[in-house]
Amino acid sequence: MKKNKWYIILVVAIFIGTISYLIYSGEMVTVTEQLLNLNPYYFLLCVGAIIAYWMTEAKITNDMVRSTGNKQPYNKALEVTMIGQFFNGITPFSSGGQPAQLYFLTKQKLPIGKGSSVLMSKFIIYQAVLVVYSIVFLSIRAKQFETQVDHLFYIVLIGFIVNVFVIAMLLFFSFAKKSNLYILTKIIKLLHKVKIVKNPEERIQKYHNDLKDFHKHILLLKNNGKLFARIVLLSVIQLAFYFIIPFLIYRSFGLEGADLISMIAGTGFVLMVTSFIPIPGASGGAEGGFVLIFGLFFISHYIITAIVIWRLITYYLGILIGGIWMMFAKIRTE
Repeated sequence: MKKNKWYIILVVAIFIGTISYLIYSGEMVTVTEQLLNLNPYYFLLCVGAIIAYWMTEAKITNDMVRSTGNKQPYNKALEVTMIGQFFNGITPFSSGGQPAQLYFLTKQKLPIGKGSSVLMSKFIIYQAVLVVYSIVFLSIRAKQFETQVDHLFYIVLIGFIVNVFVIAMLLFFSFAKKSNLYILTKIIKLLHKVKIVKNPEERIQKYHNDLKDFHKHILLLKNNGKLFARIVLLSVIQLAFYFIIPFLIYRSFGLEGADLISMIAGTGFVLMVTSFIPIPGASGGAEGGFVLIFGLFFISHYIITAIVIWRLITYYLGILIGGIWMMFAKIRTE
């Protein structure tokens, strides 16, 4: 919990630093004027797109949890999603989201093995769909971007390799049952030697049972073709809602000329490259990636305001709503 407080302080500091930069650089007046003159229709579509992104993720979670036999209502899945948004936003590599979601799933009477298998499967599919999206858009728009952005192919290739490596490691963890138990046993015994863990045999047995439950249910999607196809389709739709946001921001300024496919491809490139920057929200890298890619579409006069809108909608809004949701969820569970 203390670590999370420091992460929250870091996020707040980044936000304050951004506002301070806008004020001292003289951009604040321009940004404020442009925000007041946005097309409200397209701006509301931006907000609607991120809400649809969250709601689609909640639908994925709900479908997967219910497939384990747990009668989770949709609003509880949405609660888990928004709490995940909060912890993803305040932790490096978005590493805090899944542990927090698992905690709240166990509060909803879902065993830890089933809960961890649901979250693991969901994350693997999400990352795999992101990689496929990037391959498709890289193949149809690579030449357009590469002629205008130096070394773009190599930048995206690094992001692609990192994502594929993460997927491979998650698949190994998901299916290498004996290796997982061996590694876990060694870790617990090591922690016992340094006086961190008491009763190692009891702890090993407990985790062994949880792992058995995890591996049993991680095969759920493998053995249920219809569910797997539905989750993949929903993940495609979920990412589409996210990818379209920069285009809607572009249109909210009254700008025309950029095609939708190119801007969706640009969003895929930004997300691929910044997914594993080790700062909460990939701060700095996300903004830099946005300028690098979308500076090709936005008039330079609008790019700062576009970044502000994009980050407020895709990052800070999730932290705000997720934090409020978490506080009410904790009140109900206490």
